[in-house]
Amino acid sequence: MEILLCPTAIDWGNASDIAGVAIALFVAFAAWKIGRTTNELANAANRTNSQTAELNREAAEESHAMLVREGRLLMLNMFSELQMVHSTTRAMLERISPSFQQYEVDPAYRIHISELIDSLPTSVISASKSRAHLLDDQAASSVLQLEAGIQMTSFAARRARENHAGKPIRDFVFENFLPSLSKLYNLSGYLCWRCTEVIEVLDIDVVDKDNLMKMYASFANPSK
Repeated sequence: MEILLCPTAIDWGNASDIAGVAIALFVAFAAWKIGRTTNELANAANRTNSQTAELNREAAEESHAMLVREGRLLMLNMFSELQMVHSTTRAMLERISPSFQQYEVDPAYRIHISELIDSLPTSVISASKSRAHLLDDQAASSVLQLEAGIQMTSFAARRARENHAGKPIRDFVFENFLPSLSKLYNLSGYLCWRCTEVIEVLDIDVVDKDNLMKMYASFANPSK
């Protein structure tokens, strides 16, 4: 049998092999392209996530800085009233201690002391308690204690002046009234010191700043 060879005839076996190789190359290229695209998308996502995290961090820092600024302004806004509470309670403590006998026996003197407590300026302090979250825990706690303590001390002074304490005046004063008054003195002194800290940090120009700082330095420890 004669076999004829044609140089232009298609060798289907070779064509199939070539096609297989071409397909394999195409698939490999497509896989590489997809992988590269996926990596680019992943890198872009990572960059986006990183940028988002950076923006969130900057926003959080700015928010915190704003709260700190508001807290400082809140302290400065209370400073005048705090100073008046501090100086008034100090004057009452100095007045009652050496003249306790007069306080004990003289209703008019007790009325005078009670009126002094009732006249304490507290409008800004009372309004500030709703914004106490702007302060750190110690300052916020002190503001709330001071505001409540003024009311309690005022109530105690009224009971003493009306002689409705339910016990001898002397016992009531030493067990209730004077400790409440002393606590107001210390709390207001501590908060005044915190205000001077703000003045120092913000470098506010006030008259006789050095003496002002020294005046309240002894109240830096709120446990006293």
